[in-house]
Amino acid sequence: MTFGGTTTAESTSTIFTDGFEECFANWITGGAFCSGTFYEGAQSAKMDNTEYVYTSLSTVGYTSITIKYVVRTSNLEAGDRFVAEWYDGSSWNNIETISSGFATWTLKKFILPAGADNNADFRLQFRVDTVAGNPAYVDAVEVIGSSGGTPDLDPPTPYPMTFATAPYSTGSSSIEMVATTASDASGVEYYFTAIDGGNDSGWQNSTTYEDTGLLPDTQYSYIVTAGDKSANLNNTAGSSAASATTDVQGVAIDSANADLSVAGTVSGN
Repeated sequence: MTFGGTTTAESTSTIFTDGFEECFANWITGGAFCSGTFYEGAQSAKMDNTEYVYTSLSTVGYTSITIKYVVRTSNLEAGDRFVAEWYDGSSWNNIETISSGFATWTLKKFILPAGADNNADFRLQFRVDTVAGNPAYVDAVEVIGSSGGTPDLDPPTPYPMTFATAPYSTGSSSIEMVATTASDASGVEYYFTAIDGGNDSGWQNSTTYEDTGLLPDTQYSYIVTAGDKSANLNNTAGSSAASATTDVQGVAIDSANADLSVAGTVSGN
């Protein structure tokens, strides 16, 4: 099945990657600091007030520049902003702005406009502007580019995506599910979306996802989507929704000291 063109594996390369394990060895920073709150490894970049971090690198020889990172925000209020942006040699360009709320670690992927291609003056920056000093964290930053070959225009298969194992309860506060293993020449990632009150997985390599921190005796529904790792970020359509109900919360009984009801009669003492 072909969607939009002929598919051959793209020649993609990681131009830059950093999880802040050496703090800001590869970054210029304005007030930010390394934090023990992290997505992977041992630390991340933490920014609050008007702090920032940026890195300079060359994308010469590469096209279809893709940015991946993981972000976590904490209680952003009205007027607060987390901003990711890139520099084209003369001006900064927005990648995304998060302006409110609290978010758990979430993997982000963006393909940049053509101005990011073959650019010797490329920069990537993360910054915050927060009134009350509420922080944002960034981890697992990656810059990817294509260096030739026919672009991958096809999403993974199966299309639409399906569950190999539908969601099922693993306790009073957790539900697990397994996606069908998808295929794509550029590699595959999976995203489990909670559609009625659970927690999204974010993009992940594993086909298995366990949603935790749920309410007991409550039904939750999910869909799963697969996306390829090409510079074009082709995604499947989501699966049909599937549901599961968490277990009833157990109640412990102190049987050693409790009065127990019995049937029959008792004679004597």
